[in-house]
Amino acid sequence: MRGIRIIISRPGPLLKNLLTALFLLCCIILLVSIIYIGQIIFYQHAFPSASAAVLHKITGFTRDDVYDLSGSEASGYGDPMKLFDENADPANGLLSQPFTQPLPNPRMGIFYPPGKGLRIVIDLHDLYGLSDFYIYDKSLAADSIWLYTGEMNNWKLAVAYKTAGNAAAWGWKNFLVGQSARFVMVRFNSYQSVISELVMYGNIRQKLPADTIAALPALPRPALAAFAGTNAYDYVPPHLLQPFQQTRLYQMMEWYDTDTVHAYPNNIISLNYFQQPPGQQWRYYADSLRRQGNYLWMSIRGMPKRDSMKRINQ
Repeated sequence: MRGIRIIISRPGPLLKNLLTALFLLCCIILLVSIIYIGQIIFYQHAFPSASAAVLHKITGFTRDDVYDLSGSEASGYGDPMKLFDENADPANGLLSQPFTQPLPNPRMGIFYPPGKGLRIVIDLHDLYGLSDFYIYDKSLAADSIWLYTGEMNNWKLAVAYKTAGNAAAWGWKNFLVGQSARFVMVRFNSYQSVISELVMYGNIRQKLPADTIAALPALPRPALAAFAGTNAYDYVPPHLLQPFQQTRLYQMMEWYDTDTVHAYPNNIISLNYFQQPPGQQWRYYADSLRRQGNYLWMSIRGMPKRDSMKRINQ
């Protein structure tokens, strides 16, 4: 019987390039895996084991007890209650990974004023002996958060923490507190200091009487014109605004300072940018509204025409 002869030929250039690319890809995957595992080992404190002593998790507060002092809930899509919406109990072994976080739209830096940041206050209603805070760090950049106890005019720093800014370091961080308080405040330096969950532990030291609100005599219901208002521009005919007592007039600076040739103080001012009839021109508009019983707020925005053409923003 004739034997089987195997002929091995050299691989072509295309196959060699394919094998080389596959080898490099495997090396990259292996290197990334080693780095990631090394980071997890380095940040192993991010995943604490259950406490030997059973700690009492503070619960019972509702959305009405959590306050966003920066107002991001109203217009920035922030939700302070998302700091407490996961059923986590890390001190007693329930190490869930939170998916939500309380911060607003990251493009809205207005909610992080310098020196204050975004502040969330929790009212526990009773005086608690606070033993531990657990926070879940889910940041992608290193930044600062602070936790305080006390009250609005007398805060005491309990925790100062710099977020790890690394996905390998995501996890629960434990801080001993040892303070007594009714109120707790969390302060975020910026949108980068992402803490997705806060769990507080402690026991009631003193039961406080329930807050009472004195009932004041009710005021008479105002007519629609006494509280309703509208926004407007100076090309809106005044009679359309008459049913609304309050009018806020939005205008742009470049509608008035349209001169792109002469510098201040020789610049020429325009008072009829939209070529409106006399009753709607700026020089008469406020008087037209006042004569029919309306109040006018002015809101002039932007930059002069010559600056806006240079792309200088307000």
